[in-house]
Amino acid sequence: ASMSSAPPWEQLYSELVETTNNGERELPDLSDTMFLVVSSLKAKFSSVPNMTTDELQQRLAGSGDPAPALLDVRKPEEYAVSCIPGAIHISPHASAEDVRRALGGERPVVAYCSLGYRSSALVARLQQEGYKADAWNLEGSIFKWANEGKPVVRDGAPVQQVHPYSTMFGVLLNRNLRSYRAS
Repeated sequence: ASMSSAPPWEQLYSELVETTNNGERELPDLSDTMFLVVSSLKAKFSSVPNMTTDELQQRLAGSGDPAPALLDVRKPEEYAVSCIPGAIHISPHASAEDVRRALGGERPVVAYCSLGYRSSALVARLQQEGYKADAWNLEGSIFKWANEGKPVVRDGAPVQQVHPYSTMFGVLLNRNLRSYRAS
């Protein structure tokens, strides 16, 4: 067996992705692949608690525990396409002090990005820097949220678009949702 020099993500990508007749890249089973990605992120960031998309939706609807502040830690061009309603855009490199300043104090937060790597790293940093309020990563982040048909908005208005981050990771987002620009 020959050893491939491609990074693990690229190897997995080439094994899983199929190209359709019109040249689109697709995953035959999106939910299984999303499960693998979420599981690998949970293993890498084992100290970071995760909130499910269903639990967040319930909290935002006002049932159960109070709604946490939502932190969107994607790039500005990703955030410009859409975000989860009520989210505050913040740098993925933000410190605990940056988060406190953005929120006007310390309160429970749920961070998300495209799939969960950048948001898990932010929550881990908040833990390391002594952020006292609860902080979670949104499991599967905005890709899972939008793939489940939960609402995303641009400037407060509902849209059916999410920035796919990259060609490689964009296959984890339903094709009809992918948009690299607000249109």
